[in-house]
Amino acid sequence: MKAIFNDHIIDFEDINLSPLNRGFRYGDGLFETISVINYKLLLFNRHITRLQEGCEILNINLPEHFNTNHLKKGVEELLQSQKPTANFILRIYVWREGIGLYAPSSNDGSFLITAEASIYKNFTVLVNVDFAREVWNVQTKYSKFKTINALNYVMAGIEKQQRKLDEIIITDQNGFVSEALASNIFWKQNGNYFTPPLETGCVEGIMRNWLMERFNKVGEHIEEKRILPKQLMEADSIFTTNSNGIHHIKKLTGKIFHLDKRIIQYFKDSI
Repeated sequence: MKAIFNDHIIDFEDINLSPLNRGFRYGDGLFETISVINYKLLLFNRHITRLQEGCEILNINLPEHFNTNHLKKGVEELLQSQKPTANFILRIYVWREGIGLYAPSSNDGSFLITAEASIYKNFTVLVNVDFAREVWNVQTKYSKFKTINALNYVMAGIEKQQRKLDEIIITDQNGFVSEALASNIFWKQNGNYFTPPLETGCVEGIMRNWLMERFNKVGEHIEEKRILPKQLMEADSIFTTNSNGIHHIKKLTGKIFHLDKRIIQYFKDSI
């Protein structure tokens, strides 16, 4: 397998990261996960924009040529080297290079791009879902980005495994519904769509924003709303979204929720 390391396509075996690397030491960085379907980069521009905004918030300096057009050209070359597979999960990692302890000696950044072959599924059904008991989200100025320091999600993932769940829903420190493990959450009630606000500490998902824009474009009511878990149980339909597609929550804490079939078509429109 090959990867892009600071603009150079190299073999995985040639990627050499120092143990002093701040991404390794402190989780000092960001990442993006992008679906590639038949060599098409799904919502690529939006992912790069979020990555650039995150770097600005974290004060990580990237080269001037770290932009959508330059990266897309490099990624397309990387994908062509991975034939005959056409579907991939593309991951872009950015971290701060400066040595030092918590206070870095420099804010210059490096980046790594990997492409792993995948079997793409744009729709799944989740039949065993519950609320997290041991972790919760807290809003910060960087909680809306995907940071390399993902310990909260790791612990939620461990709880999900231990409880043998298909999905786990995380609340914020005040008990309001925030997001799923690696997805944003939406629900439909009385013909209207809702999703938690960023103030709950959820990631500002690329598909979340695209879908909200799509709802507005076609005249669907969409609203950011804080709700408690017991209020979510009153919804007619619940689903989650991420770069891998739409995921229907069929059963949450034992209660059955119907499938909103229009959501599947909305997602297909983004491909």
